[in-house]
Amino acid sequence: MRRALLLVLVAACFDHEQMLEDQELPPLESAPAQGDFAAFMACMQLDDFVASNMAGAWSTVASDGGACTTCHTADGMFSGDAQRFFDDLKHRTYVQVQFFTFDRTTNVVDVNTETIPRVGKAVAPYGEHPRFNATKGLDATFDLYERTIERLAARNCQ
Repeated sequence: MRRALLLVLVAACFDHEQMLEDQELPPLESAPAQGDFAAFMACMQLDDFVASNMAGAWSTVASDGGACTTCHTADGMFSGDAQRFFDDLKHRTYVQVQFFTFDRTTNVVDVNTETIPRVGKAVAPYGEHPRFNATKGLDATFDLYERTIERLAARNCQ
């Protein structure tokens, strides 16, 4: 019985693949621009980053393994050096998505309240990460977010 089912499933896969080969597919299109996320990141300013105390807040978050900067030394993320942290945030997508999210269906940028707190709670797949409370850093991130949204609304991006 299992062999018959397996043969039916395998045959269905081959038939499906043949159908796909016979169809003329439309040309690939470039992924749509990130719209509001790109505008949000472009509008973010160092002055607002400093006023929000992003570097001060995140660089002093303590874990049960020490400060974040104890391990995170190769990049600017969590650095106490505001310019270095800001440059990393502005120019590295990996860093951007740790702090902000973008929903393509609604075109909404928001603070990422999931990833870093999950790391701090050592939730899978971060089970080996030292535990920490991200509240202080998230407060600074929300402040930076609000300042950047205000700039966007006022069309005051430099």
